[in-house]
Order: sequence, then C-alpha cells, then structure tokens
Amino acid sequence: MKPSNPEGPANAPDARGLPWGWATAAVAAYGVSILLVNPGRPWALTFHEVNFAGPAREFLRSGDWLVPRIMGRPLWDKPPLMHWSIAASMAAFGTEAEWAARMPAALSAVATSLVVAALAARWFGGRVGLLAGLVQSSSIYVFMQGRLAEADMMLCAAVSAAMASFAVGVVGRDRPARSWTLLYFGAAGLSFLVKGPIGPALVAAGGGLFAIVERRWAPWRLLLDPIGWGVMLALILAWPAAAMLREPGLLDVWWRHNVERFSGDLAGGGKDPFFYLYTSLWLTLPWTPVAAAGIASAWRSGEGRGGRGRLLACWSLGMALVLSLSAWKHKHYIIPALPPLSIWAAIGLSRLVSAEQGGRWSRLRSRLRPTLPILALAGFSAGLAGMRSGSRLVLAVGAVAGLVGLGLTIAERWRRAGRPGVATAGIFATAWAAFVAVHSLAMPGFDDYRGQSDLALRLSASLPAGADLSVVAIPDPQVTYYLPIPVRRHDDPRSLADRLAASTGVERRGPVYVVGPRLILGPLGRMGEIRVIDQAASVHPRKGERDRMIAVELRPDPDRLAAVVSGRRPVTTARR
Repeated sequence: MKPSNPEGPANAPDARGLPWGWATAAVAAYGVSILLVNPGRPWALTFHEVNFAGPAREFLRSGDWLVPRIMGRPLWDKPPLMHWSIAASMAAFGTEAEWAARMPAALSAVATSLVVAALAARWFGGRVGLLAGLVQSSSIYVFMQGRLAEADMMLCAAVSAAMASFAVGVVGRDRPARSWTLLYFGAAGLSFLVKGPIGPALVAAGGGLFAIVERRWAPWRLLLDPIGWGVMLALILAWPAAAMLREPGLLDVWWRHNVERFSGDLAGGGKDPFFYLYTSLWLTLPWTPVAAAGIASAWRSGEGRGGRGRLLACWSLGMALVLSLSAWKHKHYIIPALPPLSIWAAIGLSRLVSAEQGGRWSRLRSRLRPTLPILALAGFSAGLAGMRSGSRLVLAVGAVAGLVGLGLTIAERWRRAGRPGVATAGIFATAWAAFVAVHSLAMPGFDDYRGQSDLALRLSASLPAGADLSVVAIPDPQVTYYLPIPVRRHDDPRSLADRLAASTGVERRGPVYVVGPRLILGPLGRMGEIRVIDQAASVHPRKGERDRMIAVELRPDPDRLAAVVSGRRPVTTARR
C-alpha cells in the first residue's frame, strides 16, 4: 500500500513519502522485538489464557476442531478463532510452550500496527505512517495484551482492519469501492469469530457514528451493501450453526455472557460511567501526552476538523460509548477504540521533533530539557537501591526512569545537532529499552501461577502410563494446561467418590492421582489411603494456605467409598 491522499494534500509538514516496503518491515520488526523478548521462560499461563490455550491442546489431541473443550467439556464462552489460531501455532512450532500459545496474540498486535501505519501513511504521508506504526507497537496496552494468549489483541486487529477499510472506502469518496466494502464486512465477520457479538457491534458503532455525523450517502452505501452483509453473515452464522448441531447449550451461554453482562443481570459489573476515559489515558502511555498535543495541533491546522479527523474521532468515541453503556467494564475491553490515538501521537511527535526554534513546540521542548538528566540520575539511583534491597519492582521502576531520562537526553542532543531522524530513532529505542526492562526485571515477580504450574509439570513427568488422573475442587482450569491429557474434572470430592464407587466393583483398583487445593485432603482421606506426593512451592497472592495446590495418590477402599456415597463417616488415614 503506497501512501496517497484521497482528500487532497495533507497539511502535515512531514507528508513526504518514505520507502513503504522498508517502513513496513521496520514496524513489523520493532513490534516483534518488543513482544518476543525472552520467550524461553515467560510467566505461566493465567487461567484466562488457559481458556483459550486449553481447548487448542485438545483440538490437537482429538483432531476435532469444531467445539472448544476443556477436560472434555464444551467451552462456549467465546467463538473459536483464537483457539484455532493457538492450535495452529502449536502445530507449526511443534510445542505447547507458553510462547507458542501467545504467538497469535503477538502477531495480531503486529498486524494492528501495520494497519494503523498504512492508514496514517495514506492520509498523512509516509513519515507519519511509520511513526504511527511504531507508536502503536510501543503502547502499554499492546505490550500488555500482545503477550497474553487471550482474544483481545486479535479482536483489536480485526476491528482495526474493518475500520481502516471503512475509512479508505468512504472518506473523500462519493461511492465506496467494492474491494474496501468487502474487506470491511469480512473483517467485521472475523471479529465475531474472535469474541462474539461485541466485535461487529464495535465496528458498527464506529462506522455508524461517522455516517450520522458526516451526513453523506457514501458511508451509508458501504454500511448497507447487501453483498457485504451476505459475506459477514456467512462468517457469523456458519460456525455456530455447525457447533449447535453437535452440542447444545451455546445460545444460553452467549446470552449470559453478552446480554446479561451488558444489562448487569450477571454479577461482576459496577464500574463507573467514566471508567474508560481515565483507563484510556494510562493504556496509551507513554504516548498519551503526545497524542493530546497532536489532536490539538491538528484541530488548529484544520486537519482534525476534516473527514479524516472526524473518522478517527468516531472510531474511538463510538466504540467507547457502546462499551460505557455496559454494566461490565474491564480495561482490555476498550482496546479496539485506541488505535486512532497512535495516529494523533505520530502527528504530534513529528511536529515536536521537527519544529523550528521559537514556536509552541520549541517552547515545550525547552521546558522539558532540564528535567531529563535529573530523571536519569534519580532513576538509576532508585534502581541501585532496589537492587540492594532485593525489590524487583523498585529496580524495574528505577531502571525505566533512568533509561527514559538518559535516552531522551541523547535524543534531544541529536535533534539540536540537526538530526531529527536520529533523534526520533532514539526516542523509540528508549521506549523499546523501557519495555524490555519491565519484562526482564519486574514481570518475573508477578508470576502468580508458577508454583502450581511447576507442580503439575513435575507430576506429569512422574505419572505412570495410563494413570487415572483427576482434578478436584479447582477454582479454574489453569493448572490443567500443565497436566497430561486426559484428565477428569470433579467439582467436589463427592463427585469423585461417586465415580470411583461406580467403577470399583469387586476387585480393588489401582491408585488414583488427584490434583487440587489442600482443603480436599480430609474428604479424600475418607475414600481410602492417601499420600501427598508433592505440593506447589507458592500460593496465588489472593489465596490462602488451604488453597495451596497439592498432588495426592489415593488408593480407594471399596468399603470407605460405599460409606462416603451412603453418607456414613469412615475412618481416615493419610501419610506423607
């Protein structure tokens, strides 16, 4: 895609073209390098991630890719595009390691950056396009969600592709091109396969608000295109129809997770109406102030009041409005509304770096310049203090502050030497170093699931072939990702007793291996002889000692099982 300007020449001072192939490669390489730092030993998958990676493992084991399952049970929470992508990544790389499960999210983040860069280059020139892609790649929300095996970054990529297609198709045109129309509806359909009805709803909110504000026929021609609707509906309806023919229950779950969440009938909401306003301010760091400056500058120059500016505003505001009406609010829900801010930040950064002496931008630089060496000195001093005290968090914060102060000081020197391009490169190198420092120094201290994950890995390595393995009374399926398939799930010890009693018969069966919180020891002891094989080295910070994960060998006793099932209290024996 070569930069062009369908509304006429851009007013930005940097609207000159750059080699677009080189710029695309630079954006992709920068994004990948941030997201794939230290892939060999990341933190363990969270329980949200296992809801996507767990079914992917079962796809590969069973060969049945239609219905997502965990421990054999259907998991209808989300459509399967993210599950399919994770399974494909695992198959391609030949591993179920965490980095393979997270690869689709990282690639989705890079794809979003390329979409943002392409749209910005088309509208504001190649330099702004390159900067927009780099800004997008180095925003906090991308670093946060692009490293998680969850659906939010893929949803952002699909929504961004739809909105960029809509933007190119209608801004400055009397009649949208068929290709952009089909791309819009195709991306909207894919957004449904990522996270359900919220995907097309967000796309419709952004495009619909622009059509209302614009008061032209071109947006409506695209939005109401019958062929496009046919493409989108085919993508939306094909999988649910096939899945419901196989397994019932999908519509009930979707009603609960979409309609009842939105209305507040499902417990768990309660955030205030302005939640997404202040959440967006920190999610788009470190570029939030630059984006605000870019919006103000574009508004003064008239760019922000044209069709391009209105489209970017409707993209963010339309989606934020829909999400704010919902009773359920979480920080990652707003992510698809944030990419336009990367374009505004790119405009602001370009003018900040290249502005001549004496102007508003020059005065802003002059005020910031003396604070940078102080920030570097204070940051590195704090980092040394954190190193001595053993505080990873203080070390990471100090290192980031020191790197930012030092990097921006050097970048400012290059700018004053007449090398704005080198200065800009220095700014993004500083952002890269800060993210690497956070991942390397701070994140290992927040590996909340590592203890129970390592327990599961140790148990998996020692289990005999064909072992009877169950998880009992676990609050979520996180630990099951690190256990071998098949594993049976029992919501409480009584259901385990019922199964064992039904299958024991006359002959005494072999050992049963159980993983669960320590609180199950008493009930297990009433079923037979038990031995604690291993326990997790750490407990999740929000849980107590009774929730520590343990691995138990249970040798069921038919008489005790019969007593448990009948309600009588048998004698308990346990050994370590």
